[in-house]
Amino acid sequence: MKRPYFFSVIAALLVNAVSSVFGADVEANIVKGTGYIDLGGNVTAPLPVQSSVAGPRFVWSPPLNTLFFGQAEPTQIFSNNSVSLLGQTSFDGLAILGNSGSGGIALGPASISGNSIAIGSQSGAYGSASIGIGSGYGDNNNYGAIAMAWGSIAIGTWSSSASGFGLAIGSHANSSGDFSTSLGNYVSSIGYGSTSLGFYATSIGDASVALGLFSEAISNESFSIGANTQTRAFGSLALGRFNRGNKRKDGTTEVVPSVSHLSDPALTLGNGTGTSASLRKNAFTVYRDGDAHFAGSVRMKPAGDISMGSFTAGPSRVP
Repeated sequence: MKRPYFFSVIAALLVNAVSSVFGADVEANIVKGTGYIDLGGNVTAPLPVQSSVAGPRFVWSPPLNTLFFGQAEPTQIFSNNSVSLLGQTSFDGLAILGNSGSGGIALGPASISGNSIAIGSQSGAYGSASIGIGSGYGDNNNYGAIAMAWGSIAIGTWSSSASGFGLAIGSHANSSGDFSTSLGNYVSSIGYGSTSLGFYATSIGDASVALGLFSEAISNESFSIGANTQTRAFGSLALGRFNRGNKRKDGTTEVVPSVSHLSDPALTLGNGTGTSASLRKNAFTVYRDGDAHFAGSVRMKPAGDISMGSFTAGPSRVP
């Protein structure tokens, strides 16, 4: 079978199939020997660039490596090396039910991509080399996954990555700091290079980490692990539940999240019962100058081999 005849047969089959969708009275243009097909329009050249006809169109152009099926605009451009099925795309793009920019891929209803990949309902990948994969529902406020910055990745529902090379995975996961990572449910990473994992975890300080339930890493280079833990002193570590980390050793001076001080708490082990200042407490606190405070007694095995040495009694107030 000769190739021109073969393409003519295939073209005839496509005309019949697509005509059943567009209607029997559509205008068909087939150029034998090229495989070029145009249904619903008046483009006569085998290399279509732009059409002045709006409405349902089916265009297949082997010379352009272009396939278009859907609703054409009055000035529809059929781009090279592109596939558009019930969507819109630019050069070297792929769009199925979505809108793709040059070199992009958009798969799913209301999906939008630039030089990037968007997959799922109401998901978008606006930054170059970004990826948005997820599913939204309803109106535009119920979006899927939105990757807005260069090299960013967003996966899930109502998740977004608005920072360069940021990563957001989960439900309502948001990364807004460059190189930040958010994994979980209602988690946010705001600081540069920060990380949040868990449920309602938030990392605000640069290079900070929040892990757990309602944990917050507020200060720079800090690590907050547990339930409702907070790090407010620069480079501090918080463990446990409802710790108190906002006061220096004198018990009254507030710490500065971006500045290190010898009287700042470096490590707190929380044993509090609530989020108010009066209910936040520490079982154990180590300060940056090396002092340590225990909220209760320290018991040792009788005849143990740990020598306490001599010491001077410190202040009686225990944070």
